[in-house]
Amino acid sequence: MENSRMKRTQFNISVSGDTFRIDTKNTSYMLGVRDGLFLGHFYYGPRIIEDDITYRSAFAPEGRISRTDREMVIFMDGFRFEYPGWGAGDSREGALKVQYEDGTTRVCPLFRGYEISSSKAPVPGLPSTYAAEGEVGTLRIDLADPDTDVEVSLFYSAFYEEDVIARRVEVRNGGDGKMVLQRVLSAAMDMPGRDMQGRPFELLTFHGTWAREFTRQIDPIPFGRIGVSSICGKTGNRAQSFLGIVSPGITQEEGEVYGLQFLYSGNFSSMVE
Repeated sequence: MENSRMKRTQFNISVSGDTFRIDTKNTSYMLGVRDGLFLGHFYYGPRIIEDDITYRSAFAPEGRISRTDREMVIFMDGFRFEYPGWGAGDSREGALKVQYEDGTTRVCPLFRGYEISSSKAPVPGLPSTYAAEGEVGTLRIDLADPDTDVEVSLFYSAFYEEDVIARRVEVRNGGDGKMVLQRVLSAAMDMPGRDMQGRPFELLTFHGTWAREFTRQIDPIPFGRIGVSSICGKTGNRAQSFLGIVSPGITQEEGEVYGLQFLYSGNFSSMVE
């Protein structure tokens, strides 16, 4: 494993200080580590050149990382976590919830290290994207909760020409105690509520029926939560496992689209908060 003080670029994945950047032909995805512990989401959008854009990340309402236990709660509730845990001061939706033998569910994954590889291997036993050695770079970031032995690995594979970043997550029990995974989301992404023209984003989803599966639905994003889900047990026509954050009046030629699509799914849930 590397530590985040290295500076290098490999397979369209750059590491500069505590900042990671994943580039495709027309997009950039940036994340970084604060205080050597907290992995945060900085940016996803049109391709950029600059490496250090940490100033664009909201760390706390006061614009600084709190140091006391009392003020740390404010920081935890405002930081843009790349993969948010559960019950550790963040009142927003978490991506990971684990129940332990004593019945508690708190988990707070902290940065541990990273690795860059030159391949995108298939996921054993599951439908997945893949590529030959040297065609696609993969960034693996390892997190761990030192108090609970929960270990998390986040994988980002950049398909350069397609402008696609494939993501997946692995969760492991690093100790001897028993754990029950109550929630493991494939990804989380913190982004602005408005497009580059200052217009509030809208939610794009698809639903339908047999032989007519892609009825488009666009909804305003309200305060609170909105999304799409299915408990059919398999991919079907009632609700497509796609979620798009789009500019108002989006067309094929104009507007911003941030699309998140499960490669394959059984039951699924996608939401915007």
